[in-house]
Amino acid sequence: MTVPLATRLRPGRADLVDLAFSAVLAALGVVGFRTVFAGGEELVVGLPAVVLGVALGYVVVRTRLPVLVAFAASIVVLTVLSGPLALRHRALGGVLPSLDAASGLADGIVNGWIRLLTTLPPAGQAGDLLAIPYVCGFAGGLLAAALAVRFSRKVWCVLPPSAVLVLSVLMGTKRPASLLLQGVVFGALTITWVSLRHHRGRAVNQAPPSRSRLVTAAGLVVLAALGGVVVGPRLPGADADDRFILRDEVEPPFDPLTEPSPLAAYRNYTDQDERTDEILTVRGLPDGARIRIASMDAYSGTEWEATGSGSVLAGEYLRVGAAIPDEGLGVEVDVSVEVHEPEGVWVPLAGDVTRLDFDGPRGDELDDAVRVSIQTDTAAVPGRLRPGDRYTFSARFVDLPSADVLVESPLDPRFRREEAADVPQEFISRAADWAGDQPTAFGEVLAIAEGLRTEGAYTDGGPEANPVSPPGHSLRRLLDFIGVEQPFGNGEQFAAAQGLLAQARGIPVRVVMGFHNERGEDEITFRGEDIEAWIEVPVAGYGWVAVDGTPPEDQLPDPLKQPRSLTENPEPQPPPPTTIPPPTSIPDELDPEEPEEEDEDDEAGSGLPGWLLVAVAVLAVPALLLGLPALAIVLLKGRRRRRRRTTGSSVDRVVGSFSELVDLTRDAGGAVPPRATRNEQSKVMGSAGATTLARRADAAVFGQREPTPAEVDAAWEELASAEGALRAEMGRGQRLRTAVNLTSLRPMR
Repeated sequence: MTVPLATRLRPGRADLVDLAFSAVLAALGVVGFRTVFAGGEELVVGLPAVVLGVALGYVVVRTRLPVLVAFAASIVVLTVLSGPLALRHRALGGVLPSLDAASGLADGIVNGWIRLLTTLPPAGQAGDLLAIPYVCGFAGGLLAAALAVRFSRKVWCVLPPSAVLVLSVLMGTKRPASLLLQGVVFGALTITWVSLRHHRGRAVNQAPPSRSRLVTAAGLVVLAALGGVVVGPRLPGADADDRFILRDEVEPPFDPLTEPSPLAAYRNYTDQDERTDEILTVRGLPDGARIRIASMDAYSGTEWEATGSGSVLAGEYLRVGAAIPDEGLGVEVDVSVEVHEPEGVWVPLAGDVTRLDFDGPRGDELDDAVRVSIQTDTAAVPGRLRPGDRYTFSARFVDLPSADVLVESPLDPRFRREEAADVPQEFISRAADWAGDQPTAFGEVLAIAEGLRTEGAYTDGGPEANPVSPPGHSLRRLLDFIGVEQPFGNGEQFAAAQGLLAQARGIPVRVVMGFHNERGEDEITFRGEDIEAWIEVPVAGYGWVAVDGTPPEDQLPDPLKQPRSLTENPEPQPPPPTTIPPPTSIPDELDPEEPEEEDEDDEAGSGLPGWLLVAVAVLAVPALLLGLPALAIVLLKGRRRRRRRTTGSSVDRVVGSFSELVDLTRDAGGAVPPRATRNEQSKVMGSAGATTLARRADAAVFGQREPTPAEVDAAWEELASAEGALRAEMGRGQRLRTAVNLTSLRPMR
């Protein structure tokens, strides 16, 4: 007798319980995305997806659809509803399905993961990133409900929500979304659901549990939850600094160290042929405000660099999300910029930026390409800006008090004065003379700037200059600059030297090149002759405060105060070429940035059909859910290897090379006795490389001296050779199983 469809779809009490637990646990997994999205966007998208997935999972099981049919139906539902539920900016009228939304879903599934990891939180809907919580919520709810209904007495149904939870944590930030919801509540509900399903599988004629047993069970769950709240934050690894997230393991897509120093292009602007060229038109910039081309936070000995990483002042360059984190100081102002003659990859900005949006035909492309360092307040477009590009940004500007008030203000407490390191003695002595007995750090900076302005002289160099003033700010050039009675040069030399003089006093500083709105106009066009360079110092309550030490342009060098060799004006030497060419120095027909049409054609021609992207996405979703544990294992092993290789003493690093070979042997199925000596373990492993590494480790531990860096490198080179020999004996399948084997992540027993 065939059971009517309506009867099969009518849920029983056990079904309702399973569906409720499936929905709540999958929703708690989606909560983890709250650290990277703003305003509850992940819940607005994820919760409907969870409900949709749970309902569909129940229907496909109760209707007994074949697996392939159920899979196809799930993909159709996921794709059709992606526009109304997740990608409303791509939906027709914001509510109807569209091919554009389907294409955006596929792109988000395939490329969104790496975009999310390299985007400044909060991410927002840019780059179709909301496709990630949408797909995770849908897949988690669907698989949990389907497994729960199909296998009524198994506990596999808790795995999909747990996978969503783990994925949201790995994709998040150091700050957890909610320890209470993700830890205590999720754990308690999981234990309760497993217990209920276990009880459901007991014999029918077995007596039901007594009330006292139910109360005891509930009490244990509550006690475990309270224990998690009280003890959890105190356990090892609970500190946010120890939290493992994929964001820390991803190499940022933009490396500023591959770009020339922005300051090296200073003379490109002041050259006689470029001085009157229009660079930027800016609207809305407050009176007296400065717009930065770039902030440079580290000096390499050759040039000041906008590193974005590697110094106390810096942070990584990441994609821009819905908003940019700021200090919350000052009044927010909207500023618009039109680029006429771009220079390098840098995007001119001002103030403490909170939002950045590009306009015009290339707006979407540039929004996706721009990278921002929130610590150095610098932005870059790796593909470079072009004439005519436009953008708008919001930024906070602080109304600064008088110099007397700033002198009495302390430095930002996040930055400390440190002993001068790697600063030549000439700068230390000159800085001490100019700083005098100023009582505060900012007072010393002002005194140094005053010394440069009053004792220095301005010149842009050139063949007619007397004395000769070559470009550049290498250490040799700056030693020549600071070593004369009257330092002379332009903003490049004065700002670069001023930065080193501040560092000589242990004061945190960054060097900035840009333009200064001294005319107070609401709309102003900056030309090459308006370029300036200055330093900025972090002052508590006021942010980064600009200090300019460059003398006026009419304060020319006095030949009597210069060494004779500089005033004889010898045969002029061509200046060292900067790697940033002048804006108009390349003929149009040879300009490497010119073939825009070819690039656009390439992009258009390389676009894949929407159905193919959807097909790739369809295969990617289950592959990601199934491959997540394997990926986590590989990442953990890689992290462990890096720590062994780079942290600790040289003894620890040599011993770490042997430990790495032991772990590989265990993962490959070899039995290594845990309480044996290294020599005994190497004999069990049975390779010459193992014996050599064991002897190196013993020599490092018991020797008279610590291993040298060369000996550490030799140990790890020996490890690489031993690993290669071991893997050469494995088949492809065994190598894969070894890579994801958990054995070495567990203690040896």
